[in-house]
Amino acid sequence: VFVVLARILSPREIGAFAIIAFTAEAFRILSTAGLVQTIARADRLRPEFLDTVHRGQQALALLSAVSICLLAHPIAHWMDAPSIAGPLMAMSLVLPLATLGTTHMALRLREFGHRTTALRSVVSGLLGGVAAVAAALAGWGVWSLVVQRLVAEAAGVVLSRRSYQWKPGWRFDWSILRANLMLNASLIYVQLAFLATTRVQEVAIGAGLGLAAVGVYRTAWRVVELIGRGAIQPFTQVATQTLSRVRNDRAELARAYQWMIARAAALSFPALVGFGTLAPTIVPLVFGEKWAEAGELAQIFAFMACPFTLNFFASPSLSALGAGRSLIGLSTVQLAASGLLTLAALPFGLLAVAWSYVA
Repeated sequence: VFVVLARILSPREIGAFAIIAFTAEAFRILSTAGLVQTIARADRLRPEFLDTVHRGQQALALLSAVSICLLAHPIAHWMDAPSIAGPLMAMSLVLPLATLGTTHMALRLREFGHRTTALRSVVSGLLGGVAAVAAALAGWGVWSLVVQRLVAEAAGVVLSRRSYQWKPGWRFDWSILRANLMLNASLIYVQLAFLATTRVQEVAIGAGLGLAAVGVYRTAWRVVELIGRGAIQPFTQVATQTLSRVRNDRAELARAYQWMIARAAALSFPALVGFGTLAPTIVPLVFGEKWAEAGELAQIFAFMACPFTLNFFASPSLSALGAGRSLIGLSTVQLAASGLLTLAALPFGLLAVAWSYVA
């Protein structure tokens, strides 16, 4: 779907959506507030706990959607792109929509229902993709990517609720919500820091080099990201649940962690090295000649082959252990290094920014 859309849309339109998606994703982390992860970690699930998690997420999502609408025009002005304000406001609707099914999916994943998750991803992705391609062909530009997210999220909610027969109630308990928000404060910070580490370059590029440059950078990273999702994410999806259950048995914990790391690296390392070798040829061939520069950037990103798997596992593994201090330290150092190196590299162009991210 991304390949088709990249061939239809311009680099500027792809770049505009990258900024929109980053903003929406940051507020998604704030709105979920780590509450879904508490379902995986909880030893016992009481009705009051589940209702509080579900209703708390809904309230936070509504507040986040309102915040995005208030910030849309200032963000658009900062990026010197007034046209992104409207799509950004529309994207805010994804947040309250998503909360209708996140608790159901978390309950399904607690029972290792990952086949259901895969089916949900495929079906919602295809429906959203078809809607996006149709909108792009109709000339909707960046709005076609907003349509994709809304349709995919709506389909995902329907499938999530069908996958786990649980009806949310109203047994809301402020003490449960307050305790979990305080417990998850470090997790929220870590998630925001990791997101900012991977996306701060796009914001800097947008402000310094323009949205078209963001589109080129995002397309190059997107291809590498797909390798990570295919080779590593199937293992990280089950890492928190698996490691949480054996966290008190250090020998079994080490075996489980090493087993997942080994399999994920065995897939990701050759995939990244092979792709890096061919990227300058493959990217313009697949995406079109307008993305030739993205092929050069993607080749630089392939040099992350060694730390790629370890970085993917850092958050779910340390979260399972409750190692909040380690996560905060790791995420803070990465974010600070990423920000400083990006600002230092920005005057030298996109290739220098890519090298700074690898570093």
